[in-house]
Amino acid sequence: MNHVMMMMMMMMMIRTCCLQCGLLDLSEVDVILLSNYRNMLALPYVTECTGFKGVIYATEPTLHIGRFVSHSAVVWINVFGFNTFV
Repeated sequence: MNHVMMMMMMMMMIRTCCLQCGLLDLSEVDVILLSNYRNMLALPYVTECTGFKGVIYATEPTLHIGRFVSHSAVVWINVFGFNTFV
């Protein structure tokens, strides 16, 4: 399984397990600390769909690698379609 597929699955798991079940209300979270680049793919969902208004921190390498992987995921979806992830 490639990294892009793994990250998309992680994003879906976070959304279904924590957010839809009411286990975590991200509108009450002040800070998100990104420990590695894999967590960056969940950010668009977190920042656009959950009411999160806090600050996000990441190291420079995490930010650069995360941007590259996120861009690769967008290219993959544009070329092959989103259904190839599921």
